Amino acid sequence: TADVPVTPAGTAVSPAFSPSAPGTYRVIATYGPNPNFTKVDTVCDAAGTTVDVTQAVPTVTTTFSPTTIAYGDTAALSTTLTGPATVAAPTGDVTFIIYGAGDTLCDNVLRTTTSTLNNGTAVAPDFTPPAASTFKVVISYDGSADPNYASVTTACGSAQIVVSKGDPTVTASADPSPVTLAGSTTPKAIVTPPTGTNTPTGDVTFNVFGPGDTTCTTAVYTETANLGPVGSGVGPSGPSFTPAAPGVYR
Repeated sequence: TADVPVTPAGTAVSPAFSPSAPGTYRVIATYGPNPNFTKVDTVCDAAGTTVDVTQAVPTVTTTFSPTTIAYGDTAALSTTLTGPATVAAPTGDVTFIIYGAGDTLCDNVLRTTTSTLNNGTAVAPDFTPPAASTFKVVISYDGSADPNYASVTTACGSAQIVVSKGDPTVTASADPSPVTLAGSTTPKAIVTPPTGTNTPTGDVTFNVFGPGDTTCTTAVYTETANLGPVGSGVGPSGPSFTPAAPGVYR
């Protein structure tokens, strides 16, 4: 309710009104009385005197912690829904939908989890990516539990987790060591992936540097071997190497 003066032009404008909930609001204007005019009320629900207020569409902000992640690491996901300043934060459930590696169109769902909003924020279970790639995340809010807010689903690609390659541990050795001159030794490597990741595949290149080459500048032996279907902590052996002179080889 607001009392406002009538201007010389015969108009009156009330202060702005912020509806507290969706629905249809009806306006009645009452004039007078004054010494020259009787009191007049407009008719409830008359044409032009209603205001339809729709549900608010919340703004969705998704965050990842840490913001950058490598294969083998785990990310925490959360999303915050905000609405008009005069309306309480949205309530209800949020669904986190994570799509498969490199799925640019959000066709293949990798994981779906649902969490309940608390003061407008929902936290998903931690996510450990199964590969080094880009994973798109879609947030779906079910507004059926909150009459003030409409349901909303974010667009494919509006949020994503970029996962860089992991850093395996490589341990090199030679067997046997030491070896006598004219004898041979076999370079070996153990490639251990980060905990919880797949076994590394591909090739290992062995470079052997001669005596006195303490900065490993010029290789006297170079060979490549395939890891093959080996398990964590196991690596390939390169072809045997026969040193040409006594000394320490690196």
